Amino acid sequence: MGMVNSGSKPSDSPFPQIDWKPEPPGCASTFGVVNLVILGLLSVGALAYAVTVGVAKHNIATAVGAGGMTATLGCLLVLSTGRYGRNKKVRQQVDPAQGAGIAFGSRRGFLILLVCLLGGAVFCFAAWLGFKAGTHDDGLLPASRNNSGGATVVAFFGWAFLGCIILLCFFYARQTIELYPGGVRRVMVRPFLLRRQEQFIEWNDIDSIAVNIIEQPTYGGTTKQQVVEIHVRTPRQPVQYKKFDKPDTIGIIGSLLVCPPSLMLAILQYLHTHPDQRQFLQRPDAPSWFTQLSQHRTDRETSTSTEDTAS
Repeated sequence: MGMVNSGSKPSDSPFPQIDWKPEPPGCASTFGVVNLVILGLLSVGALAYAVTVGVAKHNIATAVGAGGMTATLGCLLVLSTGRYGRNKKVRQQVDPAQGAGIAFGSRRGFLILLVCLLGGAVFCFAAWLGFKAGTHDDGLLPASRNNSGGATVVAFFGWAFLGCIILLCFFYARQTIELYPGGVRRVMVRPFLLRRQEQFIEWNDIDSIAVNIIEQPTYGGTTKQQVVEIHVRTPRQPVQYKKFDKPDTIGIIGSLLVCPPSLMLAILQYLHTHPDQRQFLQRPDAPSWFTQLSQHRTDRETSTSTEDTAS
């Protein structure tokens, strides 16, 4: 871990290097690669249909519906990569009480999923309207379902997509993690419920920091959620976020972070054990300290791998 010379000013000193263990990238499965290729081809096909059939033949319903399907397939393609919204929302934050610090915003997964569902709803309703308007040869319904029954089914799915959008907005939460020389603040906002909750933890009240794996039920079984847990010495009541918090634990939801959970863990542990380094959080260029950590790690591992190969 890097150290700072006591005789130099924070504004002149290089940022210390924080060692962290990145998550293994893993091997891309054949199914995963094929899935990405198929989604990419379908996206291009939907866009081509919107242009060549909808726009060229002045069929508004077909153009809008195919455009909605293009948006849905494109968003599914982005979600399948799992690399959206990382290291993009680290900014300087100035708090009236704590002074200058760093804020880590939330990933953009909600917006992508929202556009995905909205595109599906647009496609379904456009297909239904196109059938009702008498568009059959250049419509959106397949030939085997180009009838009143098919139009009813696609309209049902359109309403189902809208229902999913409402549920998504109801459960949506935005997480912001703010780091200051005096402590850590977690801000949980549920904008569609007009609810905002803050939890500030002073560095000297932190006992330990670790990553925990929590299994959450889903429609297809269970999914594993990484949570960076900050264990505090002073119990806090009431518990703000019961799914991830305890009286003596404040949870940072890994899937909402703009950086890997392992990097957030390393940052918090480093600042917790190095009080003299927290002054770097007040520098205007402090966001670059964290956004470049991942790149520094990758470059160093690549260099080490090259040296090992040469030897």
